[in-house]
Amino acid sequence: MDLRLEIVPDKRAPVDLAMNFPAQPRLVANVWVALQNQDELSLQIDGVAFSFFPFETAKVHFDKTLRSVLSGDYRLVTWHRTQSGPPFRGELQKPGIEEWITVATWSNGMGLFAFPAVTRVRRERFLNQTQSPK
Repeated sequence: MDLRLEIVPDKRAPVDLAMNFPAQPRLVANVWVALQNQDELSLQIDGVAFSFFPFETAKVHFDKTLRSVLSGDYRLVTWHRTQSGPPFRGELQKPGIEEWITVATWSNGMGLFAFPAVTRVRRERFLNQTQSPK
């Protein structure tokens, strides 16, 4: 996996450490990771943020999740109120024997207010373009 990593110090960001894997030829989205409050790991992909807490019990799961996202083994599924709107819900999923298994979820709560007349768009994608759907 030959991905470029940027460690971006930002004194204004309320985090202890932040790293960014920018979009690049094999990675179709920015992947941002952070440690904050010395106890919470964050993974953000295109506006969808997943938290892993507390650090001691979450670090192994976080490490596997990050590696699987960057390698293309996991997929990101997002739900949108409109075709061009931001996501209101997201899931990271890993392949199971017959179906996908959700390993992390995120929601901003706005999906609760989507009226039936509003189209809900579901998108599935692999972040690493060298992988094909399993």
